[in-house]
Amino acid sequence: MTDAQRRLFAKIKNLFSVFDKSRSGTCDIREAGTLLRAMGVYPTEAKLKDIVMQILDPVQPTVMTLDQFLRVAWPLIAAQADPRDSDDVLYRAFLTLDKDQRGYLDVETIKRMLSTMGEPMTSEELEEMVSSIGVKDGKFFYGALAAHPSGRLSADRD
Repeated sequence: MTDAQRRLFAKIKNLFSVFDKSRSGTCDIREAGTLLRAMGVYPTEAKLKDIVMQILDPVQPTVMTLDQFLRVAWPLIAAQADPRDSDDVLYRAFLTLDKDQRGYLDVETIKRMLSTMGEPMTSEELEEMVSSIGVKDGKFFYGALAAHPSGRLSADRD
């Protein structure tokens, strides 16, 4: 196991322990999606159901151990954790959406895209996402999240 894999394993183990409320070495199987998303993996609901079915132990169908979770989730998490060009990809994705190169996206545009494209988000999910991304005057300034490919961060605008 490489150093990066050891760090990733430790991060997963620490995160899993947050959901192991009884300190029994298990957590509710319904938290599989939350754990995956916290690790940067965003499966569709259909894919998540498939993942849960792979983790599921018929003897204890409501809980999962870290080993059961890792058996299925490790390949997904490890593939997502590959940091190659992640800042560059994110920055370019924002630039694609920001046709006028203003450095921000209108929140209403973001909501419209996320509720109509791909797997649509619910209004509750949209509101939670918007409240967590740091909106100012109806605008989401993406520069703080996406590094410019040159290595510098795009400037936030006040």
